[in-house]
Amino acid sequence: ALNDPSTSGAIIFISSLAGKQSFPTASAYSATKHGVCGFAKGVFEDVRAHNIKVTSINPGFVDTKIVSGFGLDGSKMIQPADVAHAVLFTVTMPATCCPTDLDLAPQARIKWEF
Repeated sequence: ALNDPSTSGAIIFISSLAGKQSFPTASAYSATKHGVCGFAKGVFEDVRAHNIKVTSINPGFVDTKIVSGFGLDGSKMIQPADVAHAVLFTVTMPATCCPTDLDLAPQARIKWEF
């Protein structure tokens, strides 16, 4: 329970870089991801006093089936394991710190035509 002073934990939202900027032909997707980012910020304010971390992890293109039809080079994209590392990074931060917003961009430039 949140009233227990020994309470701690983490809530991780997986959003998208599209939650921080908009793209042509992706307005609905971008709007939903903006909502996730805003919700995460509000939840953090609600639970931070209870030693609960809240983070929005915002990856760019991740090499998954969702983007397989986009004609992108999967080897240049963020890998699912990279997102898992970001989650681990968040939950292993000291109790005195919370990375509330974590952007993950592909190291290589990915050219995508809208």
